[in-house]
Amino acid sequence: MSRPEYSRQGEEIRILDEKTVNQIAAGEVVERPASIVKELIENAIDAGATDVTIAIRAGRTDITSITVTDDGIGMRKGDIPLAFTPHATSKIRSADDLSRCISLGFRGEALASIASVACVTLRTRARGRDSSTGEEPENGSEYIISAGQVISAREIGSPAGTSIGIENIFYNTPARKKFQKTVATETARIADVIEGFAILYPSITFRYRLNKVLKISTHGCSTLKEVLQTLYPADMQHMIPLSRKRDGMGLTGYISLPSLYRQSSRRIMISVNGRRIQSLSIQQAIRRGYHTLLMPKLFPVAILGISLNPADVDVNVHPTKREVRFSYEPAVLSAISETVEETLFAQNLIPVSSAKPIFLSLPDRQDETQKELPQPPRTEKEPVLYRNYQQQVTPAFAESGVYEVSPVRLRRSGYQLRQTQLPCTNSVPVHDIPRLIYIGQIDATYLVASTAEGGMVLVDQHAAHERIRFDQIRMAANESPQSQELIVPRILSLSLPETAVMRNALPVLAEIGFIIESFGKDTYQVRAVPVMLNRQEEIGIIHEILDALIEEKIKKPEMMRDVIERMIACRGAIKAGTILLPHQAEELLSQLVQTTAPYTCPHGRPTMIQFPASHLQKMFHRI
Repeated sequence: MSRPEYSRQGEEIRILDEKTVNQIAAGEVVERPASIVKELIENAIDAGATDVTIAIRAGRTDITSITVTDDGIGMRKGDIPLAFTPHATSKIRSADDLSRCISLGFRGEALASIASVACVTLRTRARGRDSSTGEEPENGSEYIISAGQVISAREIGSPAGTSIGIENIFYNTPARKKFQKTVATETARIADVIEGFAILYPSITFRYRLNKVLKISTHGCSTLKEVLQTLYPADMQHMIPLSRKRDGMGLTGYISLPSLYRQSSRRIMISVNGRRIQSLSIQQAIRRGYHTLLMPKLFPVAILGISLNPADVDVNVHPTKREVRFSYEPAVLSAISETVEETLFAQNLIPVSSAKPIFLSLPDRQDETQKELPQPPRTEKEPVLYRNYQQQVTPAFAESGVYEVSPVRLRRSGYQLRQTQLPCTNSVPVHDIPRLIYIGQIDATYLVASTAEGGMVLVDQHAAHERIRFDQIRMAANESPQSQELIVPRILSLSLPETAVMRNALPVLAEIGFIIESFGKDTYQVRAVPVMLNRQEEIGIIHEILDALIEEKIKKPEMMRDVIERMIACRGAIKAGTILLPHQAEELLSQLVQTTAPYTCPHGRPTMIQFPASHLQKMFHRI
């Protein structure tokens, strides 16, 4: 591709004129209408407002006006021209003040940037007495400025506080106007900004009107919980409070139970010292607190407020102030993950069934209810197994012959349970799992248990055994890995992408119990596998592990280990369709309650669902 030809015009170095400088700054600070709303609300909060109203007018193709009105301290007449001058601010006096700055604004760029790309009408009156005369100011001021040029300035009658109207947004920057999204998208972004401030400042009343229709309304002096119940009433039944104050750092907010999740991290809201920020590392720290309670590509809903000494936070990172740096970031991230984990495991995380009763009609003909269960071949050697089969297999399964009980299958399931038996401890578990009393098995997949309170619990036997195996693998990680030597080493022939990943994965595989050595170009020799792995499975699972690492583009050792451990746990767990004898099912339930996170499998699927006694009574219309 040839390089484009450039004109030699402009090669002489020049100082840009003030108008161009302001428009460049506007490109950083005022990206879209929501950015204007954000900057104006921040100014209102810094001015001590207790009531903020945002009014938006929108046509079919674009947003035509934005008006933000507050009851803050207002502005004196002499300060108004300075407010529209770049880098004029009342928040700081020197760079040293940045380490002590607690206001939302401090750059002095917002009003100048907005005024350079729109028409701005400011109406304001200072609250309190004039410092020079000692008298209450009688009149307010109106100041109109467009594209950086003052159109008019005059005295008017005005209530105390400030109202700023923005019209003709981006009229003189057509490229910026062209790249705005649809009206629905832009107004949704504005609503998100307003919701964020309402959550961060529950003591302030916020009202948002779109084309005169009230969309958001909160009441000052509310608590965070009350604001969340107003904005997200359906979500609040799945949210739990989070709080920690330790080592000079405070954490407050709400996080969702694993039953409430999203496909993206958009509903994770983070603030630092009252300033809403974006931080991938903090999002990841919150997600790590959930670990296997959520499936890998799902995210929780979270509102997290972080309080730190302003000197430990650098807010002067991005023109929009949406990114910050911490002096001790690893400690902050670790505290967040620990607090989320502790908060979650202090709850009963067994999901409650949302099933509604299904009323079945009786068949018209009596003989349809008398169909005889097909009988499997009976042998004298297996009377107990035969009875177990007859009790647990439904007619459909008996006809298809899918679930055939044999000594081999029962011995294998028994071996799998013994292989993963967790050591009994006298320590009190961190979770609050009710005692489960085994009743029976459904579909050779789900275990039915009752609780002391009279409720019922359904347990997914595969997910439960996955959790048990995963915990055992994690426990063994603190000791030397246990391997089983192969009588004949197996040879792996890998593709080029697999070979590249294998080089990085070898140390992690060795930590888990694989002994794999290079055996020539793109070839490896497997000499041993973890004891929890069936010897016939080692080649297949290694290819699956490499494929997963390639697909998910995982390179960090700790993330590799997590993927490998999950896959090993899944591969050797009791499968759906495996009939268990009563003592085997009881053993599985006993092992499950000893795990660290019995609520989900390592992939985040639930291991159990509960039907409380009250829930059953409602289903049967007993209450």
